[in-house]
Amino acid sequence: MHLNTAYQSTTLRGAEQALQAILSEQGAQRQAQPDWFKVGISFAPVYRVFGLGYEHAKQGRDYFTQERQVGKQNRSYRRYGFTRLFILYSSDRADCVRQVERELISLGRRLTHPGGCANQAPGGEGPLSGQGPWFVYLATK
Repeated sequence: MHLNTAYQSTTLRGAEQALQAILSEQGAQRQAQPDWFKVGISFAPVYRVFGLGYEHAKQGRDYFTQERQVGKQNRSYRRYGFTRLFILYSSDRADCVRQVERELISLGRRLTHPGGCANQAPGGEGPLSGQGPWFVYLATK
């Protein structure tokens, strides 16, 4: 999994522009591919990328030296085949992070073919783990 922070913004507009750029850049190759992107929230994107459990992040331990088969990346992200994670937005405010996730899922669904978005829910409804800042990310294949 590749982590890209070049698109990170602190505004909704900046995150929307980043999402549009990434989806248009990759979308032509994936017109008929189902579930090729997903928008989500993480307080520890590095742990998500490397498939480590959030308990490790909360405890502040260095688990990078040991192979682990826990964590969200190892469960659902491998199933979908995501290989890239773009950080689009960050904030210390939970309400802002939830709103941005909701807006980006909606925008992503409008910009791509039906079924391209792997998000089942509209966004912003899940519990936020850890303490801010939180990061809204885009995972793609």
